[in-house]
Amino acid sequence: MNFIMSPAIWVICIVLAVFLEWVVGNPMIFLNPVFLMRRWIKELTEFLNKGKHQKVKGVLMCLILVSSTTLIVIALQLLSMRLHPLLFCILNIWFMSTAFTVRSIKQKGDAIEAAMITHDVKKASAELSLFIGKDTNGLSEEEMTQLTIKAMAKNTITGIAGPLFYLALGIVTSIFIPIINPLVLAMIYKVVVTMDSMLGFSQKPHEKFNDFPRQLNNVFNFFATRTGAYLMILATQIVGFNMKETFRIYERDCNHYASPNAGHPEAVVAGALGIQLGGKGSFLERTEEDPLIGDATRPIFHTDIYESKVIMYVTEGIMTSLIVLLTVMLYIILT
Repeated sequence: MNFIMSPAIWVICIVLAVFLEWVVGNPMIFLNPVFLMRRWIKELTEFLNKGKHQKVKGVLMCLILVSSTTLIVIALQLLSMRLHPLLFCILNIWFMSTAFTVRSIKQKGDAIEAAMITHDVKKASAELSLFIGKDTNGLSEEEMTQLTIKAMAKNTITGIAGPLFYLALGIVTSIFIPIINPLVLAMIYKVVVTMDSMLGFSQKPHEKFNDFPRQLNNVFNFFATRTGAYLMILATQIVGFNMKETFRIYERDCNHYASPNAGHPEAVVAGALGIQLGGKGSFLERTEEDPLIGDATRPIFHTDIYESKVIMYVTEGIMTSLIVLLTVMLYIILT
C-alpha cells in the first residue's frame, strides 16, 4: 500500500490546510500533533537533561524526536490510505493546518493591541507574557509594543514561511520518493523548531543540552528564513511601504544577531515601518540586550502591531500562491 498523490492533489490539501487554520486556529488538544510534540519534548528533556554528557544527550533527543515523528506520520498516512483515500486527505489537511500559527498570532497581537489602545498596561503585559513566554512586568508600552512586533516577525517565519517552504519542497520530493511528502517534511520541521523554542537559547539549564537542537534549528531555518524574508519584502511593496528602503535596511541589519536567522524577519519589519527594534530589556531581574535593527525615524506606536499583521497575512498569501504556481509548472513539465 502506498500513498502516491499528484502534485495537484497535494497543493489542494495545502490550500485547504491554510484556510482551515484561518478558521479554527491551532487548538492545543490531543488531536493536535504539535500538542503531542510538546508533551514528548518535555518528557524527554526531563529524562535526558541531567548528569553528564548533555551535548550528546541533546543529539540523542533530536534523533529520537525526528525519527519518531517521521515514523508516526508515515504510519498514520499508510493506515489512513488503507482505510480510505478521503481519510488520507483529511488527515493530511488537518496535520498540515497545525503547522501554521497565523490565527493564534493574530489573536495574541489583537489582544495586546486592544490593551494598548485603552492603556491597560497590566493586561497588555499579561497577554505579552503568554505570547513570548517571559515575565514582562515593568515594561513600558513602547517596549511591549516592540516585543510584540519582534515576536510576530519571528513567527511569520516559524509559523508561516517555514512550514510552507517545507510543504513546497515536499511536493517536489514526493514526485521521486513518495514517502518524503509535504506532510512528513512539515512535521519534521515543526518538531525541530518546537524543540528549540521550548529549550530556549543559551538559557539555564539548557545551555549544553540545547547546543545541537539549536544548530539543527538553524540549519532547517536557513533557506526557509531567507525565502520568507524576501517574500516579506515583496509583501511590504504590495501593502504600500517603501520596498527599496525596506531592502536597504534588511541587507544592512539582517546579520546583526549571533543566530544566522533571527535578524532577517525583524530587519524586514523594522525597515518597512521605519522603526528601530532591539536594545536592552529586563525580564525578572535579568537584562537582555538585542542588537539594534532598523533606523529610529519615528517612535513605535501600537498601530505598528496591526501593520505587522498585515505583512504577515500578505506574506502567507504570496507563498501559497507561489506553491500553486510551482505545482502548475511541475504539471506542465511532467506532462
